[in-house]
This record gives sequence, C-alpha cells and structure tokens, in this order.
Amino acid sequence: MPATAAPNPSLQPIVENFGRHGWIEAAEFEDWLTPPEALHSLVSFFDQEVVVNALLRRLGLGLIQGAAEVTTLSSQDGQQQESHGFVPPVFWTLSTAPGWKDAFWKTGDLWFPTGGGYAITTKDWIEFTGVRFDPAGIAKAARALGRAPQAPKTANEPPLAAGARRGAKRKMWWDDLWIEMIRRIRAGTLNPKDKAALQTILETYVMHDLNGEYGDSTLKPMASKLFDYLEEIRGK
Repeated sequence: MPATAAPNPSLQPIVENFGRHGWIEAAEFEDWLTPPEALHSLVSFFDQEVVVNALLRRLGLGLIQGAAEVTTLSSQDGQQQESHGFVPPVFWTLSTAPGWKDAFWKTGDLWFPTGGGYAITTKDWIEFTGVRFDPAGIAKAARALGRAPQAPKTANEPPLAAGARRGAKRKMWWDDLWIEMIRRIRAGTLNPKDKAALQTILETYVMHDLNGEYGDSTLKPMASKLFDYLEEIRGK
C-alpha cells in the first residue's frame, strides 16, 4: 500500500461507524463518473490543477458525492468490506503527500492509515477502490466553473421575412444524443428515478461524451418527454 497521509485521529468516528455511511445500488453506481471521466469533461476548458482543486473543495464540503466500488477497513482484528458505499467528505481534506492527487485521478483508488505507527507498515488503514462521482454534482461543478455557458444572442442576425418565425439552431450533438438514449432503452440501462435524474444523465452525456454545450431550456423538455415515454413502456 502506498503512503498517502499521516494517521489522523479525526478518522476514529468513521472507523467506529464503518458501514453506516450509506451506499447506492450497483446499477446506479455504474452510471456515476470515474475520476478520469470527471476530469476529461472539464480539463479541455480549464487547467487540470484548477479543476482538481475545485472538485476536491466541493467533495470536502459534500457538494459532490463519491462512492467506492469496494471499501476495505483493516485493523488488528482483521478486515471488513462493503460495496458501493459513500466516501465520507472528510477524506477529501486529509491527504497531503506529494503526487497523491495525480495517482488518484488516474486510478480512482484512495488509501489512508487510520491508526498509529508508520503509514507504510500500519495494519490500521482504510482503502476506497474504484471511486466514482455522482454526475449531478459534477454537472453543477461544471456550471459553477462556466463549462456550459448559454450561447449569446447575436445582434447582427438578418431581419425575418413577414410572417416568418425564427427557430432554434439545431445542436450538432442532437442526433447522437437521441441515438445513445435509444440504445440505452433497448439495453434496459436507462432507469432514472425521476425527470431531474434523467436530465442529469442527458447533461452528463452531452458534456462528457459529446463535448457539447447545452442550456436548461434545451434538455429539460427532452428529459420530460423521454421520462414520460419510459413510464409508458414500464406500464405506469
């Protein structure tokens, strides 16, 4: 195990309450973003260090939720494990060893000593393997960083002919987005709990996979109509 931080007594309550910090369903976890995916959605517009620091602040404040595929707690008495458990926000504020951030954003793994002794030899540690982030929190962070600005209105557009109506410009990613949603419906992997959750799925796919820009007025109506259709085929 790599040494990523010195033992911290503030972790004791977390150790004592291991397994009680909440978890998510495995199917929902698969839709969350890996650290490389979260970074990729933002670093093309901002310096990576700026993005990392902004995300860590939000994680530490609980504004973005992180969950691990497997969490392992080791002590003198043995090991305990849980699947898809939340990473308590305090962990995002602890590690100070040089380079730990770079390693995490590539691997998605975090390791912390929880007891006394040297970090590289202690038997008291906690490890979060395969960490992912909730897409809603990442989308909010993206908007806070200005990742998806509204397209400005142009003052030099030609006048409309009498009786004509100016329509919205077709998004370059629109067809690809619909095709992906159809694919997920056919595969049975599109199962949002409500319209807001579906809108977050759409926003994340446009931002991360299609590198597109969007406005709330663009995706919100689509999410509403698509969710109504999903409810229809579910027989609700």
